[in-house]
Amino acid sequence: MRVVHRRVRRLLGPVLRPLTRRWRSWRWRWQRVYAALDDATGALPAVTALRTARVLLLPRRRILFQPATPSRHQIAWRLLLLCGYRMVESSDERHDVVFAHDPRTSHPPVRVAGNRAARIVNADATDVAKRTVAARFAEVFGYALHVDPTTHQGPAIRKSNENYRHDAVVVTCPYRPAPDEDPDEVTYQRYVDTRAADGCFEDLRVPVYDGQVPLVYRKHHPDTATRFSEFAHSEVVLDPRTLLSAQELARIGELARALSVDYAEMDVLRDTADGRIYVVDVNPTPAGLYKGFTQQQRRLALQTLRPAFAALVERRCR
Repeated sequence: MRVVHRRVRRLLGPVLRPLTRRWRSWRWRWQRVYAALDDATGALPAVTALRTARVLLLPRRRILFQPATPSRHQIAWRLLLLCGYRMVESSDERHDVVFAHDPRTSHPPVRVAGNRAARIVNADATDVAKRTVAARFAEVFGYALHVDPTTHQGPAIRKSNENYRHDAVVVTCPYRPAPDEDPDEVTYQRYVDTRAADGCFEDLRVPVYDGQVPLVYRKHHPDTATRFSEFAHSEVVLDPRTLLSAQELARIGELARALSVDYAEMDVLRDTADGRIYVVDVNPTPAGLYKGFTQQQRRLALQTLRPAFAALVERRCR
């Protein structure tokens, strides 16, 4: 029997091995998509299974991300599944829309052979460094965020010019930078006092899709030690007009256009002293759903963002 078994394996091995690899790949994709849809919707298992099958077999659109792909924890991955879209892994595969997904702060424009720039989301969003954002902010809003630490009076924020550093510290100005400090790597910004009546620091995270704001995340940092970290108690505000005026929303959209950003999230602070808002950071590859959300809040946010995300994609398919 062992001899027969070995002969069968030798004969059928070349046929079965590729089929086994395909099956494992398919099962892995199914499990990832099913888990993401189940977490995002909480629908009945049969409904989630049907949605999973549609995404994998009959997707409404095929989306390519270049030069990197979002992780399964990023909101783009969950939104495209909710919209019935499928993410393709190579520019050689048929695709309808391209997302420029480059986590670097500054990079060349993203171009993909066979795709005009109009079909590429964030095609020309090449520079979202803190200094660049502050410069465009001053042009659009008419007042400055950036300060000169040697002449400014009072507190200021010293932080990296790059994204994803979370290294902001408060300094007292006039402040003389260290001799070895590279002015291209560090920036200084106005200190925006966002302390609310309950003593917490309040930040706004604002998704911007084609210049429109579908909702706002309100984040509460309980103390000074955690103010500049990513850890906060968060909540979803479905109507952005409850926190931002129509003029402020229009200027946020204008700022996105000035930075050539089609899809991003902005960190917005409102100063309790003068009542004005300041856009301190722009992230075109957002994580989206932050620590501190309940499952119900995550699902509510995804369902609210889904129409805006679908509209963003469909405009580029015309």
